[in-house]
Amino acid sequence: MQKKTFTKWVNQQLVPVGSNISDIYSDFTNGVNLVTLLQVLFKDPIVEWVSGSAADAVGNLKPCFDYLQFKKKMKLVNIGPIDIFNGNHKLTLGLIFQIILFVQIDNIEVDGLKGMHGLLLWVNRQIEPYGQKVSDFTDSWRDGKAFAALAAALCENYDFGKAEEMGQDDRHRSAYDKMEDDLNVVRLLDPEDFHNEEIDDKSVLTYVSSIFNAVANDDESRRHVQAIDRVARLAMKTGSMILKYEKEARAYNKLLDDKIEYFHETEPRDSKDCRRLKEEFANYQKTEKEDIKNRKVELESMLSDIHESERAESRPLYIPPEGLGPNEISQKYRDFEEAENEYEQRLLEKFKYFLTIERLMNQLDLKCQRLSDRLKDNIKKTDLNDLGDSVAECNHKLAELDDLVEEDDDTEKEMKELHDLLDSFPKDCSEYSEAMDKVEAVEDLQDEWEDHKKEYRDRLEENLERQQELERLERDMVKEADKIEENLDHVEMLLNTSNGADSFETAEANASAEEAHRELDQVKDSVEDLREKQKQLLDNGKEDEVQRHPLKPIEDRIRNLERELKQKEDTLDEINRHTEQCNQALQEYDELANAVQQYVEDNSNDLRAKKNATPEEQMELIRQKKEDYNRPPECYRVMKEKEKECRDIGTNTASFGPINSVWTEYGKHLDRKEAKLKDDEDRKKMESLSPDEEKLLEQVYNALNTDGKGLTADQLREALQAMGINMSLNDVIAKLTAMGYKVGPNMRLGLPDLKQFLLELKATKNNKEDIQHSWRYLAKNKDKIADTDVDKYFKDYESYPYLKESMPADENGLCDYQEWTEAAFKH
Repeated sequence: MQKKTFTKWVNQQLVPVGSNISDIYSDFTNGVNLVTLLQVLFKDPIVEWVSGSAADAVGNLKPCFDYLQFKKKMKLVNIGPIDIFNGNHKLTLGLIFQIILFVQIDNIEVDGLKGMHGLLLWVNRQIEPYGQKVSDFTDSWRDGKAFAALAAALCENYDFGKAEEMGQDDRHRSAYDKMEDDLNVVRLLDPEDFHNEEIDDKSVLTYVSSIFNAVANDDESRRHVQAIDRVARLAMKTGSMILKYEKEARAYNKLLDDKIEYFHETEPRDSKDCRRLKEEFANYQKTEKEDIKNRKVELESMLSDIHESERAESRPLYIPPEGLGPNEISQKYRDFEEAENEYEQRLLEKFKYFLTIERLMNQLDLKCQRLSDRLKDNIKKTDLNDLGDSVAECNHKLAELDDLVEEDDDTEKEMKELHDLLDSFPKDCSEYSEAMDKVEAVEDLQDEWEDHKKEYRDRLEENLERQQELERLERDMVKEADKIEENLDHVEMLLNTSNGADSFETAEANASAEEAHRELDQVKDSVEDLREKQKQLLDNGKEDEVQRHPLKPIEDRIRNLERELKQKEDTLDEINRHTEQCNQALQEYDELANAVQQYVEDNSNDLRAKKNATPEEQMELIRQKKEDYNRPPECYRVMKEKEKECRDIGTNTASFGPINSVWTEYGKHLDRKEAKLKDDEDRKKMESLSPDEEKLLEQVYNALNTDGKGLTADQLREALQAMGINMSLNDVIAKLTAMGYKVGPNMRLGLPDLKQFLLELKATKNNKEDIQHSWRYLAKNKDKIADTDVDKYFKDYESYPYLKESMPADENGLCDYQEWTEAAFKH
């Protein structure tokens, strides 16, 4: 049984190098397989083995024994190279068992118990819930129930009750198969091994310790992951700030470079372009320039925050990469301001030159435009097709023509000034020819006006004689029509004064509508009188005169005004109803808003009243408040429904904002209080030991303090190892010395001293070497870790997104954790 078990164990260790043995007695005689086994187990080079003669075999075996005895301090009593060379069965098995003890049994420690005793304690803790207990590694395991209970405790979906109902061999077999599938533990035993009267305890011990180490490796990985996560979260605080600073600093440098290039290369092409550039520059100085200054201040503030954070945690100050330092950015900012000033001066000189040309051109344009407008306006005013429809219009037009003729003297003076201004233009500028064209266009327009005014006067005098005859006939009818139009204008004015909701809400609006109604009735009576006068003109053959004053437009206007009056009256009624509805809805909304305001004040007062309570009580109160807030309370829900109702009917929404802002700020206040309590709780945990740590500390101290005098430095190192903290004796002595202890043969440490030592370690835990060791463990002793392993170990931790960002994978999917660790501790 022992030979078979040890052979399987050896072959399992040799899997990584693709080797195996078939006979444990003969396959180790030449030393080759032993060299290979030790190199796989301890990752150390032993010897360059030689396959050949008996001397070569002994030459291979002797370095193996030297390595085990002198470097690994393994006790090999009465076992030597010659025994293995001769294939001594008992001693060969004894050597393999000593290696198994050293590799996977002696390093077991559970609550101060080491080796097989610690292993028995661990097993009993796993199988106790299933009513099982073991006291040895022989008969306690015969019926297979201990193996079945162990499989049920460590594996998922293994039915212990069903295993109890099986036969002994089937029970053994099912437990072995389950642990091989779930825990990747090689099946070293067979059910038949327990048929013997005497069970080999070494074989059982080897298999059970393999199970323990398979489970313990997962726990060890979790411990290393947690250590790295703690450092990553510390680095994340400053690291994220540094990433943001460098990104913003590069963007700021790019902005300054772009501005400097723009100031150096931009030149105005003409006066229009110069004015545009000047306006753009003025707008830039008012807006963008201030933003550039503020961004520089923000960068300096960000760098200051980074340094403050690093000082608070006693870490080296961050030094920005080349080109991103504060002095370099300040120098670039000075270069930018110098380029800006040069550009402003250059633009000003160009602007002055173009301004002179533009001033002359503007003066000429103004004079040309004024003369052109006057002449065109003269021609327009003296329209040959509009000679007047009455005597008064004809006389008026003749008087206007005389006034225009008097203005011709001013026109002549301005034409002379225009020629003088043209002579002041620089003859070589591009605008001179344009100015000449404009002056010639004015001269042509002046000639056109002289011909037009002579013809206009002749036609006016002819039309005056004709209108004098017609006007006598129309006078009476016109007077009546004018009176009607005047009355209709007044009605229209009355309707306009009552236009809009605000006016209609007053008694004045109602009075205006009633007055318009009365005056329309009077106008309709006047229309009947006008109709009678037109009938008399028609009876005397005056059809054209009657057609000049038709009744239909007047009647249409009356109908339109009646229709408009009816609409205004209807609108007034509707506005009154809507106003009453809005006022009622707003009153109800204000009452509900007051209830929400009171709810926020009451809950805020509750929080202030509990400010001296324990953090747990405060956190529970905040949790309850947040649940109520997210539900939300009935008063808030009803208020929002009333707010929607007010909006739907068109009520003014100006009063909705304040209470909604109060409600939103109350929710943010709860979030800030909760975040602060969590931060305080995390800080307290880092400054003290947990109850479990206190208990473990006392157990380890009592186990090692056998003489009751306290612990020596070496015993302190053993205590730390028992608690999962690996430190060399020199590191322990250095730490004690740094804490003020006088280390010597007579020094003894009590329980309070041990607790203080652990607190000091906890405060300075996770130094760079520890984190490098943890990464190397997770990377399986490789210099880089696979990106998929980072996902596997850290995806459920808070630092996961920061790790993915700050430690990117290369083209082979590998992450450089050594470079990351250097950067993390620098940050």
